[in-house]
Amino acid sequence: MLEWLRRIKKEHATLSFATVSETGLVRSENQDHFFASAEKALFCVADGMGGCDGGEVASDFVCKEIERAAHSSRDFHTLVANSADAIRAANDKIRAYAAKRGWRQMGSTIAALFLDTASNIGVACHVGDSRIYRLRDGVLEQLTDDHTVAGEISRRSKTLTGEVMKRLGALSHILTRAVGIEKNVSPDWRKLDLRPGDVYMLCSDGIYDMATDDTIREILVSSASPRQAMDALSKAVVDAGAADNYTCIIIKYG
Repeated sequence: MLEWLRRIKKEHATLSFATVSETGLVRSENQDHFFASAEKALFCVADGMGGCDGGEVASDFVCKEIERAAHSSRDFHTLVANSADAIRAANDKIRAYAAKRGWRQMGSTIAALFLDTASNIGVACHVGDSRIYRLRDGVLEQLTDDHTVAGEISRRSKTLTGEVMKRLGALSHILTRAVGIEKNVSPDWRKLDLRPGDVYMLCSDGIYDMATDDTIREILVSSASPRQAMDALSKAVVDAGAADNYTCIIIKYG
């Protein structure tokens, strides 16, 4: 499946990024974690499942396994392959941790982005409802599909009325996939072509629940750097109430 990663080699592109991870204004603890490495061009956001035991531990397991994969990889193909193994390892660790404590459910989302600056090829990977966006030529695109009840229904039906979509809002955070819930985890993988000027954003639901796509696009378009964009986005989330933990990585490519 990942044979195409072995192919092209070109001139290296550059990248810059900024991160934030906050508890928000309502929650008492932050169950999000992230990992970001410019050296490995690997970025990951994980959000522990709310309403379940050990969410903060689950997301920490995910990011630590991804970090181990990064440090043990010498090239892009190996990095992606090792990260796939890392997600499976995190799944097993979470399940074992929960079983030892007699917990019924324990899990985490993951959204990960791998960038090969030598070949201008990227890979997006996700499980759950943490998202990856891309801003290209002023157009904001969500690169991931939410693994939620509402997400599954909306993908299967192309004729939903506005009223039905409103009612689906209550189902927008019931996950249909997460790391740690099933014996076998099934991430979605997507190959990306990278272009200079692209801006990528990985985030937990605490970001997009508080900031609309229009707000996110406006901030990314008008900001001169990832740090400026992150500061403006954080302010927008807080001004909207910051009802959940919020974690975000913004990367400018090339």
